[in-house]
Amino acid sequence: MGKFINKSYTNTINALTSGTIEKVKNANYVFNNKPPVICDWYNIDKDATTLDEGTGAEYSALGKNSPIRYKLIKDAIFYGQGIQIELDLEYDEDGLSSSPPSISGIILPNTWVPYSGDYFTLKQIGKEYIYRVNSVSYDTIDNNNNVYKFDAQLDQTGESYIHNQVTENYRMIINNVGTSFNSVIKETIYECIDTLDGLLLQMKDYYISLFYNDKVQTFTYSGPYGNLYDPYMIEFLSRNDILSGSSEYIYVHHEVPVQRTFSLDYDKSLFRALENKSKENFTNQNCNAELIQDQYSLFYTCAEEYYMIKHKDFGLSLFNPIDAQLIYGVRTGEKLVANDPKAYYNIIIDFFNDVKLDSSIIPLIESIKFDSSIDLFYIIPMIIYALEYSIKKLMS
Repeated sequence: MGKFINKSYTNTINALTSGTIEKVKNANYVFNNKPPVICDWYNIDKDATTLDEGTGAEYSALGKNSPIRYKLIKDAIFYGQGIQIELDLEYDEDGLSSSPPSISGIILPNTWVPYSGDYFTLKQIGKEYIYRVNSVSYDTIDNNNNVYKFDAQLDQTGESYIHNQVTENYRMIINNVGTSFNSVIKETIYECIDTLDGLLLQMKDYYISLFYNDKVQTFTYSGPYGNLYDPYMIEFLSRNDILSGSSEYIYVHHEVPVQRTFSLDYDKSLFRALENKSKENFTNQNCNAELIQDQYSLFYTCAEEYYMIKHKDFGLSLFNPIDAQLIYGVRTGEKLVANDPKAYYNIIIDFFNDVKLDSSIIPLIESIKFDSSIDLFYIIPMIIYALEYSIKKLMS
């Protein structure tokens, strides 16, 4: 299951129901005892719709001559009160008849604004039916969110008519309800995020497989000194929740106690430069490594020796764990050619230079040849951070 797009609606809706009960203080607005309904919702596109200039009235609701346009929200979720059938039977020219079935419901706060004249389709008894929204009312709950209540009635018009009046397709992301992110986003963005969600999961799982050391229960890699442990990487993984959403839960923590000045040292690191999108601080930094001799750590119990990375400008055998080619690209904005084995650097280069995320990034991720190299030890978490930051921007 991805971190950003959750397709397990039942579990999510149940969790959302429980959470919303805590948020809504006034019992009159507790709508969570109503069943969730998933539908395709045709929301009137106010910007693209043209009405009669004199009266503001519509010429006709549906059909090729209609001036009304709709935004189609797929997988839209509302809380419904079920189908109601009026029992007022009347005789007409065709005999005994009753009013068309109707349904009422409540739109979740901060999702979309329903309008009288909206339509939505529901699958019932193996067949798809279309309903027209006849009335909408709203009120404001205690946390200043608007709750919209609507009443709709079964419509005899076929969906094919209204589908021709759709200006843009959207998707609802149920995970985003109650957060600062948009719950309804364009379908093209949704599909890009959905694909990236799967690739992010893959990268997180690969990173754990390649670099998680069961002996010492933390992440290590082999470098110039042998077995290396980087507390700055551990701090980066922890504070940014980099591995959240992976198939295997890993508790990321400092296996060796850090010194008092560690936070000051971290602020000068490449990781902090990434978090701040500070190109001027994303520079080559000399590193050294010291033998870990802490008797209270798991490293002390191992037969092989482990060394801890120190950011120092003095000592023997100084080295730079980050490829100078990446540093240069970030500082200048110059990207690697597409067929370069390290073209995935372009993801980080674009991130620093505020290039908008799109589907062109997908082949770069798919081209990564995962191995336990020093390069990927540092680059994979950086790519994950850059992608998740960019996805959040797309959903804001």
